[in-house]
Amino acid sequence: MLGSTNFPQKFLQCFSWGLRNLSSFGSNLKTSTYAWENLFVALISISGLLVFIYLLGHLQTFMQTTSRSVWLHQKTMPQIQLMLSEYKLPYHMGSVIWRTVQDRLEDDKYYMENIYSLLPDKLKSDIKLHLFLPLLKKEPMDEELLKEICEHLEPMNFNGINYIIRQGEPLDMMFFVTQGIVLTYTINNGGSSSTSRLEKGDYYGEMLLSWAVASTSFSNVPISPQTVKSQKKVEVFAITATELQLVVAKFYNKILLGSPDTTQMKITVANS
Repeated sequence: MLGSTNFPQKFLQCFSWGLRNLSSFGSNLKTSTYAWENLFVALISISGLLVFIYLLGHLQTFMQTTSRSVWLHQKTMPQIQLMLSEYKLPYHMGSVIWRTVQDRLEDDKYYMENIYSLLPDKLKSDIKLHLFLPLLKKEPMDEELLKEICEHLEPMNFNGINYIIRQGEPLDMMFFVTQGIVLTYTINNGGSSSTSRLEKGDYYGEMLLSWAVASTSFSNVPISPQTVKSQKKVEVFAITATELQLVVAKFYNKILLGSPDTTQMKITVANS
């Protein structure tokens, strides 16, 4: 080979030798000066190198995906378990919530303020019906109307001691306590006060229900007989008086023109 003057042949053999040593693929192959043999060995080395790069890229992607999945699990699973415990949700909802949260967080446009904020509307609706419909059924109202009220409840969070509603001011919302403790008290003319507390499963402002059914004007909204304050961290689901009146308005014709059951229901609620 050293005495050969065929430059293409010498170049091809040197290229094949260098490629085999550089890539470590096909390095154990011994070639002659035959051009096609050197081309074949070069092709084997290049193919092996490309396959290695391809597999390395997929391995890196797999490791990144696995690492992110582990991070998501560690970050969100405690919150999901806390939600299941606090809301007393059925166990099967946990897996649905986990899959939904995982899909949403893999999309960078979603930012996790809390687990509930990432859920789709259908799942939010199921949770609210599970939490609040049994409580609202205590009120003598049409069940479809109660479901619609549940649909319009929205979460509100209070940190520390905050006034939610003040005594003597318009009762501008009805709310359900889902986490924490809410203090209610009434101050009499003599300065004395009577105090009670609302905990998870309690609600306040139910007088708005009878007002929304009986009234078509916002001018005579009820006045709150108590002051309501949050204690430390509190979560409530609330509906404003305006929103409640709009929800009831959708069923107004049904209440007025419905069956004797709904007519009697209106009379009962209006007098309660």
